[in-house]
Amino acid sequence: MKRFIDKHPVLRRLVYFFPVQLLLVQLKKNHLILLFWLLLFGFITQVMATRYGVGYLFVDPEYMDEVGFLSYFIVGFSCGGFIMAYNISCYIQNAYRFPFLATLSHPFIKFCHNNFIIPLAFLTVYVCEIVSFLGKESVPAGEQLLFVFAFVSGVCIFISMGFLYFIYTNKDISKLYGVKCEGEESPGKRRRVRRLVLRRDKSWKNIDLTREARDWHIETYMAFPFRIRLARSFDHYDKEMLIHVFRQNHNNAVFFEALVLITLLLLGSFRDVPVFMIPAGASIFLLFTLYLVMSAVLYTWFRGWSNAVFFGLFVLFNWAHQYDLLSNQTRAYGMDYTAAPVEYSNERLHYYDTVRSWRNEDSLSTIAMLERWKAKNSGGDSAFKPKLVIFNCSGGGLRSSLWSLYTLQQGDSATGKKLLSHTAAIFGSSGGMLGAAYLREQLLRQQEGEPVRYDDPELREHISTDILNPMAFSIAVNDWFLPFQKFEVEGQKFSKNRAYAFEQKFHENTLHSLDKSLSDYKLPEAEAKIPMMVFSPTVVNDGRRLVISAQGVSYLTQSLPGGRIGYNKLPDGIEFSRFFKDQGADKVRFSSVLRMNATFPYVTPITALPSTPQVEVFDAGMRDNYGLVNALRFLYVFRNWIEANTSGVVILQTRDKSKEQAVEPQESNTIMRALGRPMSSFYGNLFVVQDYNVDRELEYAGQWCRTRIDVLDFELQNESPDRISLSWHLTKREKAKVIASMKAAGNMKALKRLQELMSEEMPVTPLNAQAGKAGDDAVNN
Repeated sequence: MKRFIDKHPVLRRLVYFFPVQLLLVQLKKNHLILLFWLLLFGFITQVMATRYGVGYLFVDPEYMDEVGFLSYFIVGFSCGGFIMAYNISCYIQNAYRFPFLATLSHPFIKFCHNNFIIPLAFLTVYVCEIVSFLGKESVPAGEQLLFVFAFVSGVCIFISMGFLYFIYTNKDISKLYGVKCEGEESPGKRRRVRRLVLRRDKSWKNIDLTREARDWHIETYMAFPFRIRLARSFDHYDKEMLIHVFRQNHNNAVFFEALVLITLLLLGSFRDVPVFMIPAGASIFLLFTLYLVMSAVLYTWFRGWSNAVFFGLFVLFNWAHQYDLLSNQTRAYGMDYTAAPVEYSNERLHYYDTVRSWRNEDSLSTIAMLERWKAKNSGGDSAFKPKLVIFNCSGGGLRSSLWSLYTLQQGDSATGKKLLSHTAAIFGSSGGMLGAAYLREQLLRQQEGEPVRYDDPELREHISTDILNPMAFSIAVNDWFLPFQKFEVEGQKFSKNRAYAFEQKFHENTLHSLDKSLSDYKLPEAEAKIPMMVFSPTVVNDGRRLVISAQGVSYLTQSLPGGRIGYNKLPDGIEFSRFFKDQGADKVRFSSVLRMNATFPYVTPITALPSTPQVEVFDAGMRDNYGLVNALRFLYVFRNWIEANTSGVVILQTRDKSKEQAVEPQESNTIMRALGRPMSSFYGNLFVVQDYNVDRELEYAGQWCRTRIDVLDFELQNESPDRISLSWHLTKREKAKVIASMKAAGNMKALKRLQELMSEEMPVTPLNAQAGKAGDDAVNN
């Protein structure tokens, strides 16, 4: 190959051009650095993490709840920091392979100038993606130019700051020894310098510059701005002098990176200041920058052992995090973690499954609530039966939050303000429950005389405002490195991490209206002022449902009493309020309940509860993404009362995608696809399998429910290729698409059917009225 190149002068000049050799040395030696570039290219081109909208975090950055000049500038500034860290890391690890650099003035600047291929390609693609995205958003050409200018300015300003630092602190061979660059000095002076260098640079004594120059031959390099120059021979220079130049430059680079590292970590101390809540895309750049900085520092100290040391430090931090001093464990705020933890064992779970007095007590309390619900919706006239509405909402980040809130508003408006009044219970998971909870709170406040309206269109903007920025910032500068910041709730101290950031930003977006404890909703629900809400996050330890409600709901977790079938019953649910009663379950913050129910893997941290062994919970969608399991149990338990006192049940269900998905086309069966297919198939079909199971449960419900049940699906129009992100960040176009989904033919049909159902009424017969007073099966048994 070398002979072939030598025979073609043009090819030889190209191959041995310094920028090309820098790219080749990185391809051979710096795979982890290139991995970050690969990820970034994948993000901005929407090739990777498309479903989660990661690319939008870069092309549509949001800062202080606005997308504008400043948000693009901050992302550009962070991008410039990453590019600078990339250059420094490459210089520290590779500069000595190109000894001719030490003979030039400002060797580090020359290195960065020639290390342009990957950064320039990335910035070019990045700018094109910004323009393409803004064009789709119908942003005027003038604003597009302004935003691109802001981004490029941010990149250039950070890089210029870095260059100024190195220009004034780095020393070349001329400044160190008074020798003209690319010239020779006297033999006497050379001997004097060699003695000095040997004393200071013994750690570099194993570096063979001649061998490195032979392995990475350079014939030309790029001088500022675009001039091509020949790389002069370095043989007439003392090798120790050249090494000393590299060493001095490296020390300055390490100092600069250490300064950047400390600055970034200290930013975590200002996490509660809104001005420091930078765009999520900028936080991703910061996170990658931190790794490059640390890897460069470790390489300087340990050279070939740097990767092993980095792995060792990771193991050390992993071990240290089990202790309270460094633990960044996420907890349910408001609970008492100083109390003796409750025992979590099969024996205790079976005990909680068999205490029938709880089931009877909770059933009677719920019937009393339903009686108040009926009185409210019948106007005191017992001759009519109201429709009982159950609202089920799916998970899906902010898109589901907005969709569930908007569907309730539209449904309530279409039914003449009947829908919310007739809604007795709300079940569901993840983002959908956030939207339903916010609307329910506004309904309560309006009833209590506060100057708010639950049908206010402004609520849609509140619930769909970005939550991801502070979470991403927390991940980048705080969660893994400085888990020492604390805050206090109910006398308990908790760590400030991305869970804390999630709740604080959610409170800010919703004007702190949901800054309450779970028990604050006990009385309003019992009085039927608002629907009861039931949450069921999944227990990581064994897959059980942790059923959380302000009311007693043991009937949703206990196995059915009696029956004609004998089998080994396995409790599949835990009632939060009773199981963690001594650990302050009633004082848990409502926002923590919402967060536990919406724990998106890795983005929102898993929550640990005070038990032994420790119970951890995450997203409810892993067991019941639409809340229908709880809804059907609720209907079964109170089927007698429902038959006697209602004219039927309407289950209103919001879905973040169509129930019936198109069959995927056959794709080429590569080795990687074959290896990943089992896991991707399991996760990709998780919610489809849930639909199959629930449809079968609905089929069986026809055997025990003597009241008509109508299930109405309101489906978000979220088909490929223009999917709405499964994220805690939405673009303006995505928000508009959520709102426009209501006009889809299927949703308009469901809305019309809802109007018809809510207009139906049925007189109560004395026989049915008497049956209703008998209560549910649990009480009778």
